[in-house]
Amino acid sequence: MTSNLSRLLAGAGLLLVAVPAIVQAQQATVVSGRIMSNLQAPLQGVSVSIPSLNLGGYTNAEGRYSFTVPASASGRTVTLSARRIGYQAQSAEIAL
Repeated sequence: MTSNLSRLLAGAGLLLVAVPAIVQAQQATVVSGRIMSNLQAPLQGVSVSIPSLNLGGYTNAEGRYSFTVPASASGRTVTLSARRIGYQAQSAEIAL
């Protein structure tokens, strides 16, 4: 009986050590980039999003955007969409 208890405690100790390492290994992903016009001018106010994750943001005056995707979505392939009035919407598949 003491042998079974020792094994259980040893297994629980290993689990307590392994869980923080696993959680730390899964980190959030930052999606960032720059949106430019056909004339290579930066586009401000473009909506850039990952619709399937309900995440996104807008480009700044330099055409740059950045947002954070939770670690739970890591390893997935998703569609990144860019939209702005007066321009044709564009999308691309990206791996997180």
